[in-house]
Amino acid sequence: MGTPRPRLRVFVALALPDAVRAPLGEFLARCAAAAPEQRWAPVANLHLTLRFLGWVGAEEVDRVAAALVAVRRPPFQLGLGGLGRFGTPSRPRVLWLGVAAGREPLAALADEVGARCRAAGVVGDERPYNPHLTLCRVRPGARLPALPDPVPLPPFEAVSFTLLQSRPGPGGSVYVPLHEFQLASPNSCSGDPE
Repeated sequence: MGTPRPRLRVFVALALPDAVRAPLGEFLARCAAAAPEQRWAPVANLHLTLRFLGWVGAEEVDRVAAALVAVRRPPFQLGLGGLGRFGTPSRPRVLWLGVAAGREPLAALADEVGARCRAAGVVGDERPYNPHLTLCRVRPGARLPALPDPVPLPPFEAVSFTLLQSRPGPGGSVYVPLHEFQLASPNSCSGDPE
């Protein structure tokens, strides 16, 4: 009998292009200067989660990856904007940036990703989908000072999504891409004869 394969903490997400990541990094640096005691997301970790799967076995990761190859959604435009909070106004837990444009195709993609994961036997997070870009996890009991206004961000085209592993570490989680999947219209991506 072989050695059991490890369990991985995984999720499916849309990455951000450099044209969005760079101004977001500058914004986060200004926020971190205003509230240095908070846990601001590293720019390299910024993403839009489609489905959080949690701790799963390596075999399940393989099944999910095989299932996600079948996702067929066309590329679509996304725009980020609007600062939001989870928690109460006086005791926020998470600060996030919302999706200002492209919510419908993003939600449709998240729904299909969820359905493919469930079909592969991995359910993951079943809460209603609430697309957001996590910027900061607020330390319990902390009060936030006034923060800079969010910077205007250019819209971008979502052309792929990624299955990622989250590796916890002393300096925070590191996200490792496991598989990338291209978005393509249903009629343009198969090798089937016409």
